[in-house]
Amino acid sequence: MKRSAIRWTTACLGAALTSLALAGPAAPAGSGRCDTPVVLSATDQAVREDFNKARGTVRLVFLVDPVCSHCLRGMSDLDRDVLRPHAGDARLTAFVIHMSVLGAKQADVANACQVMPGTGAKHYWDPAGNAGRLFGQGLALKSEAGKDVFAWDVWAIYGPDAQWTSTLPPRPVFAMHQLSDLMWQKTYPFLDSSAFAKEVARQLASLKPAHGSTAHE
Repeated sequence: MKRSAIRWTTACLGAALTSLALAGPAAPAGSGRCDTPVVLSATDQAVREDFNKARGTVRLVFLVDPVCSHCLRGMSDLDRDVLRPHAGDARLTAFVIHMSVLGAKQADVANACQVMPGTGAKHYWDPAGNAGRLFGQGLALKSEAGKDVFAWDVWAIYGPDAQWTSTLPPRPVFAMHQLSDLMWQKTYPFLDSSAFAKEVARQLASLKPAHGSTAHE
């Protein structure tokens, strides 16, 4: 890992504690906030249920490890270019699924409080990593050797009509990644927050502005 990434991650981890202290009263356990994520079991359908309840909105799914410096930087960039510009827009829903790939613990999900503060995203902690396997298969992620690729550090956009009706999630209309195993393929490009933001804007343009929300072109 580059020294700049280490310094950036260390700063985020330290500042996360300050962010939590300023966040106000503690939310109920499992509320879906960055400091109280929904904890998923091996048979939990919470993500699928929440995904389907949000049908009619443009849905973002971020699959991350909360101690991964590249994941934290990706969350920070997308918070800046996508979530904050569309804060308050009821047509956009964001789900962040945290998993342990590099040894993360549930408490590490709070790191997201620093890089995605107050954006309304719903956070989940998936200790078994089932989401990584399901989304990896749903997106048909393969290495150049043809092996299945676990979906983490993956960022997906789903249109308003998408439904999750089977075991695997549907294919997104657009997705990006930061994985060396996927550098060979061209279906899903490497994460570029500006390009991601343009696709989100394109999807939102197909929807009428929600009552009481602020649309951003």
